[in-house]
Amino acid sequence: MKKTWYRIRAARKTAEIRIYEEIGAWGITAKQFADDLAALGDLTAINVRINSPGGDVFEALAIHNALQRHPAKVTTYIDGLCASAATLIALAGDETHMVSNGMYMIHEPWTMAGGDAETMQKSADLLNVTADQIVTMYARKTGIAADDLRAKMQVETWMTAQEALDEGFIDVIDEALRVAAKAHDLSRFTHPPTMTKEAAMADPVIPETPPIADPVPVVPPADPVPPVDPVERPMEPVALARMCLAKNEPGLTPILLATPHTETQVTARLEQAASIRTLCAAVRLSDQADALIAAGKTTDQAKLALWDVLAMRDQAMPTIDSTPPSPIPDGLPIEQRCEMEWQRNPTLRAEFGELSIYQSFARAQDAGRVKVYGGSQ
Repeated sequence: MKKTWYRIRAARKTAEIRIYEEIGAWGITAKQFADDLAALGDLTAINVRINSPGGDVFEALAIHNALQRHPAKVTTYIDGLCASAATLIALAGDETHMVSNGMYMIHEPWTMAGGDAETMQKSADLLNVTADQIVTMYARKTGIAADDLRAKMQVETWMTAQEALDEGFIDVIDEALRVAAKAHDLSRFTHPPTMTKEAAMADPVIPETPPIADPVPVVPPADPVPPVDPVERPMEPVALARMCLAKNEPGLTPILLATPHTETQVTARLEQAASIRTLCAAVRLSDQADALIAAGKTTDQAKLALWDVLAMRDQAMPTIDSTPPSPIPDGLPIEQRCEMEWQRNPTLRAEFGELSIYQSFARAQDAGRVKVYGGSQ
């Protein structure tokens, strides 16, 4: 039998899920968890029992979302230790219980990365997006301000059951459970507990709940609902953020997270964004790209918007007529000839100041009263 970090049992429309190991261990994925849960058919109640040091945060987020989407009432029970990524699964409960001798721990997400500076920066950006998503989930449960929660995560905060209740992470404190000898490895953490370490590390012995103790084997529904194509399921927040960062479009992450998006839809938006950036660069209006992408414009809509910008810019520029003026007709009265020359020649306007002065000068010149030597008067 393949080893797994969770166990699901069900009877009489009630399921019990036990997560007593590291989440994501032994190659068992959250997708397998979701498939196993869906295979149980119609349920009215799901009890999730947790004694875990954490594990893969992306797997935990996927399990959280699978439980949240399920129509059954979900109750989470912390039977010993609930640390790191395991807290995200605990948050999926409509109600969260915790034994009085248990421990609850929150901290910043970790990762292992290698590569050049750009690759490392992308990893750091992804960690920050992940941390922000976790803070949002904690804040929704506890009502604590985001900045205060981030500060608690940064120093690795361990809480007793009473402290977790006071902070709003749990709803009910249950009686302490008798524990077995198996322990979790807490050496990875910076400040593991000391006084209650035995209780926090131990694997509890849990009495069977009446519905789950029923030995009747699980019978699949007569007309099972066909599984939904994974491509058409809404993307998990962290996976979506990772796609946006990979395409250098981190600004799209909060926009796309506002409503559910499938991987196909996210891919289309990213391709659309790349097309719009290329278009804006071609007409030297790269500063318009962010707004067009955020507004969800198609390439054709972006072309129309850029055309409007170019048209407005052209209207704001003075029109320069490069057509040479027609010659002044011969035989015009001197006053009319001077007026036409005055309109066409800014040098005359600068030199004489007023049209009447220039007209007087022209009449004197025609009468031979003004002589010009070497171009000077």
